[in-house]
Amino acid sequence: MPFSIASFSESVAKDGLTATAATAGATWIGTIVGDNITLSKDGSIFAVYLQSAAVANLDEGRLRKTNSQDWIHVRSGADQTTIPKPLLNCNYGCRKNDVLNCEIDNGNNAQLDGMLFWYGNPQAISQVPPAVPPASAFWVSGAGGTAAVANTWTGSVVTWTHNFQPAKTYRVLGMVGWSATGYGMGLDYRGSSNSEWEQFVPGIVCGDTVNCSNPYYGNFGDFQGSNPPNLYILASGTDAAQYISLLVV
Repeated sequence: MPFSIASFSESVAKDGLTATAATAGATWIGTIVGDNITLSKDGSIFAVYLQSAAVANLDEGRLRKTNSQDWIHVRSGADQTTIPKPLLNCNYGCRKNDVLNCEIDNGNNAQLDGMLFWYGNPQAISQVPPAVPPASAFWVSGAGGTAAVANTWTGSVVTWTHNFQPAKTYRVLGMVGWSATGYGMGLDYRGSSNSEWEQFVPGIVCGDTVNCSNPYYGNFGDFQGSNPPNLYILASGTDAAQYISLLVV
């Protein structure tokens, strides 16, 4: 059930709902030019999340296909200094070459605000852990050491503290992470898996400290132990370190 995370985000004062730039760097989602994301695959937007540098100023945000009258319109948001909330689930079908646009109102305050969205095959991503994890499930941790480009999905090489068995295939059942100004992070599976997950970047909301992070559970893909994933980080600053933990089996 592959899917990816992507976003619209911009640090501009917006007095009323105003077009928001598509976040650069998310080449896995499609072609990004200005305020437009042209999707490269069929799929569905099955969750959204409004993220802000100062949630007190964040009023609302909405996302749609340009050829549709229907907006995914939400007022519930959070900022990076609080524990991430549950995602807002939906099922908004799209086709390859559809163009997405986003509008955000931040009360005319120049601050970074973003609309994260999850695109692909609809599925459940929850903050509720499985009552009984599968046998042999355990958590592993790693740290990314590549400086982020502010407000851009930036690839970061991860040093994992676990010695994965090279011949084994690992399934990711949960994710949690943070960086100093983190908004979101996703797994870079390219070269890590023989499955279609290599074409996707599944991800989560993250916060700015270990105390402002919360696990999300679901099917986040698989990888070969000989080549574990790196990550992509979306941050409002040039974070030089990112921290991630995965529940694997």
